[in-house]
Amino acid sequence: MREFMYREFGEGQEEHHWWFRARRAIVADVLRRRYRPDGSPVIDLGCGTGGMLSLLKEFGPVTGVDPSPLAREYCKSKHGVDVLDARLPDSIPVGAGTQGLACLFDVIEHIDDDVETLRQAIRVLKPGGMVIVTVPACPFLWARHDEVNEHKRRYTRAGLVSALTAAGFAGVRASYCNFWLFPVIAVVRLAQRMFRWVHKPSTESCDLTLTPRGVGEILCALMSSEKYLIRRCPLPFGASLIATAVKP
Repeated sequence: MREFMYREFGEGQEEHHWWFRARRAIVADVLRRRYRPDGSPVIDLGCGTGGMLSLLKEFGPVTGVDPSPLAREYCKSKHGVDVLDARLPDSIPVGAGTQGLACLFDVIEHIDDDVETLRQAIRVLKPGGMVIVTVPACPFLWARHDEVNEHKRRYTRAGLVSALTAAGFAGVRASYCNFWLFPVIAVVRLAQRMFRWVHKPSTESCDLTLTPRGVGEILCALMSSEKYLIRRCPLPFGASLIATAVKP
């Protein structure tokens, strides 16, 4: 990820933007229902500026992993978490079979070899340990946002399940999310693709702009409410995917 994005995220985007807040709410609900903390360590792979670290402390002692010195500085100053310097899918400097929970929140779409990255996660997990993954969904939604974020791909549900299975995980449970807003997102992304020849967008700014407070609260509540649907069954479509799986 580019340094200007680390700065934008570290200076408040991850704490205050409705999308990040809603994602935290969905992730928290999934983990509380599927993961049973037993004191085992938790590792956040590609933790960035640490937007998920405070939540993850609920599930065990947390370590982060990120190659950016700026991101590691934010994690230490804002969340009090030490972050290891490593670039996925290179070997993580953590002992094999030591972690109870491994997290990859919007990480593997940035990496050429996503399966090898997931293999690194399964290596550090103890038997029965869980991985939780979030990724952008629906390849046809590819737009400026993906290019600015240096994504390699967007996923289908089948593609994410296949990657987790190829890495050696079992018991994969995957659902789309960002479901309610999907029609609006689809229209906006397709319009961006159609009209980009009129205006060449900057690649030095993030399009996750802070919305007016009232609008942001509504959008956050709407997306967060999807956690109740995901409890009952996987959602059939959405702009993102969330999955959990276990190490056999």
